[in-house]
Amino acid sequence: MPLDLVDSSSSSGSLEGYGVYIGVLGSTLTVSRRDGDLLVAVLAFFVTFVFTRFWRILCVVLHHQSSSDRPREALYHQRQAAFRNVASPEAALTLFAQMIWAWRHTSNSKHMLKIMGVPLLVATLCLTASVVASSFSSRLTSGVGDEVLLHGGMCGWIDGSRDMLREGQQAYLLPWVATQTLSSANYAKECYSVNPGGVLSCDTFVKPNLLGQIEIETDVPCPFGGDICVKDHANLRIDSGLIESNNDLGMNAPSDLRFQYRIVLQCAPIKTENYTSSHNISSERSYTRYHYGRANNFGVPGVDWVYIQSNDREYERRHVQDSVPMAQGDYDIGVAYASPLKGLVNPDHHSSMFPVRELMRTDGDLQIVFLAAKGITYFEPSDDDWYRANKPGGNITYETPIWVQDGPASPLACLEQYQFCNPSLPPGSNCAPLSGRTDAQLNAIPLFSQSKASEALLSWAEHGFDSLTSSVGGFPDKFGSISLHSRKYIQASIMPKLPSNQWQLDVSYRFATVLAILQRTVVTFAAGPSRINPDIERWIEPPHTPEERYICENQRIRSTSYSSFNVLSLGLIVGIGLLTVLVSYTLVPCISYVQENRKSKSSHSVVEWTTNETLQLQRLVHEAHDGDDVVWVNATDAIPITKTAHQPLAVLHVRDPLHPKLTRAQRDGTEFSFDKKGTGFSETTIVQEVVVEEKKEHTYNINKQRAYTQSTLGITSIRDLSVRTANYQH
Repeated sequence: MPLDLVDSSSSSGSLEGYGVYIGVLGSTLTVSRRDGDLLVAVLAFFVTFVFTRFWRILCVVLHHQSSSDRPREALYHQRQAAFRNVASPEAALTLFAQMIWAWRHTSNSKHMLKIMGVPLLVATLCLTASVVASSFSSRLTSGVGDEVLLHGGMCGWIDGSRDMLREGQQAYLLPWVATQTLSSANYAKECYSVNPGGVLSCDTFVKPNLLGQIEIETDVPCPFGGDICVKDHANLRIDSGLIESNNDLGMNAPSDLRFQYRIVLQCAPIKTENYTSSHNISSERSYTRYHYGRANNFGVPGVDWVYIQSNDREYERRHVQDSVPMAQGDYDIGVAYASPLKGLVNPDHHSSMFPVRELMRTDGDLQIVFLAAKGITYFEPSDDDWYRANKPGGNITYETPIWVQDGPASPLACLEQYQFCNPSLPPGSNCAPLSGRTDAQLNAIPLFSQSKASEALLSWAEHGFDSLTSSVGGFPDKFGSISLHSRKYIQASIMPKLPSNQWQLDVSYRFATVLAILQRTVVTFAAGPSRINPDIERWIEPPHTPEERYICENQRIRSTSYSSFNVLSLGLIVGIGLLTVLVSYTLVPCISYVQENRKSKSSHSVVEWTTNETLQLQRLVHEAHDGDDVVWVNATDAIPITKTAHQPLAVLHVRDPLHPKLTRAQRDGTEFSFDKKGTGFSETTIVQEVVVEEKKEHTYNINKQRAYTQSTLGITSIRDLSVRTANYQH
């Protein structure tokens, strides 16, 4: 059940000034945002290049498997040439589609599918894989989010005993603690709400909140003995679930150096009948004593009451002039508490009382929170079991009645329980029992005694949690009415109608504040409290051992100013990519080497692969057309050349634009030379060659026509033609 804390606050809850360094975060590489964007761009280019080389490997395999030394049709040779020369799968896919379209009327579908089906499928799959891989590489940072490491150079936890002078603590330390707590309270209002609507950012900690495993029950039995609860049911129980140090709090560590922390809170309004007495100060003034135990007088039971509250009706309206200012009403909060130590009430400062038998619990810390509505009136009666206000209090105007609190104060008793677990131990023996805070820390020691690192982890966590107000009861004890969720509704000392479960909303808000304090504590101490406020440096206890420094240097937060990359994914991309590139450049030489050593008959495939290259195909065409007039060398290398550098080749004949072809140049008695620019043969020479070729073609056509005439009409001379023509005219 989520916490319904909808509020808006402008108090700063951000964490500023934290340094982040480039380093390996477990299996994560953290760099600046600029460097991260550059790395993403390089990776995208690298992946694209790798897939062009992967396509080349596929082409070598397909070309080799399809190679044949038997006479084959034109489509086969075009496909083989495409395997050799098309550099990317997208270009191949386009070319294969064009080939299929061009041969659609000439080749039957079955034969077309046999020749082009596999190449088309492979090109499609390779292109799809390339797109997916490029997308994965560009989102490599989003897989780990925007988590970064804090610089732990000023790390330390608060030790109030380093300077016990009360003046210094009140002037510097306590205000700093108060600021941290109130910032956490504002953060809880924003980020632990079902419908956050404020201005605070909830993206600083590794998780916006710790509500993932929380359980809230609003109708549980009374957690205390006897008949002390107002109701036997409709009481509250909140269980935080196991808060994991690495995943939830961002304390980066391997699995054997982690802890789990749990808080369970049970609360119920308690009765005042038979637990109060009135004491008169004078004939006009008195106060009420609350007998829920005996006061702790330095370890010795003192008076038999734990809290007092005045009976004077400060909320009664007085007949004063409107121009006279009146103090605004507010809630007065008092807290009595008892913390057990090994089954007994802890006599030191952790306990202010020895509770009565009905409230005595040795498996948790007890807090009784007293609510006194001083100067506050209610528009309507309140049925809430803690905000009990059913007494008429007169009228604001002649027609508007008001109500006041039923008694001087209303008590709410809560039991806090804590638990440490070591997730690296076997289930069933990895958790200490639920108990009060002091006993929970003592019970956790055997669970973390395997190594100095685990002992340092537990000690650091305990000191950190004790440094700030990280108990549900400590929040109202130090901050009074600020700890109330209902306080925001007070206007001019008047409280509007409250829901019947307002006390449960208050407790939920305090619980959320404690969870927010846990999130803030580990981050603040890793970054260094004195980085935020140099005045408290005298109370900072720095790390002294390598294990403690490791904790300081491995605290994660979230920041949009940096990018994080998963080292495993990054390594796989680079490693597989480099291997693919290496194979693509060595595959053909390896195949050639194996075939030569084994004297394989399939060496035709290697030769065909070589000669299907663009420049080699050009050599074959010119060599076949020019005959022995042009001598070529390097016939099996990547770049074939002519034996004579300036030796001319056949030229492109474009007399028929729809069927261009090469035309052999006339070389008898003609001297060829390059033009002045050195870019090719001179224009005059080229024109002469073309004219010679056109004359030769014209002579060829005349001779062909003459042969047809002789064979068809039996004409062997011009005279025979004239005689035949004269006879035809008669």
